[in-house]
Amino acid sequence: MPHTILIVDRDPRTRASLGRVLSDEGYHVVTTTTFEDASASLAMTKPDAIIADIRLGAYNGLHLIFRARGILADVVGIVIDAAIDPVLEAEAAAAQVAYLAKPLEREQLLPLLDRRLRERADPRPANARRWPRKRTDEASAVMAKRPAKVIEISYGGLRLETDEPVEAIVGSDQVIDLPAAGVSVHTRSVWTRRFESGKSWAGVEIDDSDPVVIDAWRRFVDRN
Repeated sequence: MPHTILIVDRDPRTRASLGRVLSDEGYHVVTTTTFEDASASLAMTKPDAIIADIRLGAYNGLHLIFRARGILADVVGIVIDAAIDPVLEAEAAAAQVAYLAKPLEREQLLPLLDRRLRERADPRPANARRWPRKRTDEASAVMAKRPAKVIEISYGGLRLETDEPVEAIVGSDQVIDLPAAGVSVHTRSVWTRRFESGKSWAGVEIDDSDPVVIDAWRRFVDRN
């Protein structure tokens, strides 16, 4: 049975374009224009995901998703905006709601929606989903223009080995280049360890908001 996606936007062009993209992917699409109509439809439509304009008159798309989660606790939420508002972006992130800029690109929306729906269906705790660790001897990385070896990978992060003093090159917001995965990802350091041999280990968590990057990273993990 296809997932049901509720689209809420006052702009008929946005509703039509998103509806076509999602219908072409096999989703069951329901559209409406207002916070009130969308709220009234929740019990009947039981959407698996809501894509809502952030601007819905007296309310906003986040209010709608919060209300929906009172009925459907695990509904996936995505809000869209013509111009990203940092305050609303922080509020969305805290609520695990994706906040994307219009116009939505197919390549941006579909991997994100698919990933969120798969995570929603996975009965394991979030930390178990994020850290199915796998050892690998095949990958190299570059941190702060210095080489490192990737020795363990997961959807949520990786463990690195380097001959450098790791504290000098791993930070709270470190971009790591991973040629084998074909991506550069934002990460944050979780732990570090220095050995008498001079080698260092670092455990870093993927901290990247770009759904295309996340999708490429997950494909790399699945291949190895």
